[in-house]
Amino acid sequence: MVEDPVKLGYPGWGSGSISDKDWFALKETIQSEGVKTLLEVGIGLSTLLFQQVVDRLVGYDSLERHLVWMRDKVNGKVELRWWDGKHAFDPGEKFDMAFVDGPQGALNRRPSVQSVLGNCRIFAMHDIGYVWRDKWRHEFDPHGVYEVIHPGGRLSIWLNTQ
Repeated sequence: MVEDPVKLGYPGWGSGSISDKDWFALKETIQSEGVKTLLEVGIGLSTLLFQQVVDRLVGYDSLERHLVWMRDKVNGKVELRWWDGKHAFDPGEKFDMAFVDGPQGALNRRPSVQSVLGNCRIFAMHDIGYVWRDKWRHEFDPHGVYEVIHPGGRLSIWLNTQ
């Protein structure tokens, strides 16, 4: 398994991408929870890493240049899709895990969260701070279906307990 961003054709850890600490928490969750399918909003370094540890990945991005740049870097497990970044979408299927890292800016992620939350067992979000916990938790998860398994900050991971 290649875990060096440069060897994967990416500039490096951080600087808008996930950090090595974020990746190790995500990978541990994927392995311990038996994640096989993953829905990702906001493709990038995480996509290159995820494709090595899941059986199927569907990645959405609102920037065509990201999709074009990524096309020759992903393997046959990855399906890339464009999305307008403004309106919630229906991915058309359920996934073991969803990872939200876009669109850029935490408050712009409201449609992303609306699109994936009911379609995954595990929900993870990057660069969200505590917005998910404090602002959106009651709105998007009013019955407390999800329980935190990795605290907020740069990365939050939630598990559907029902």
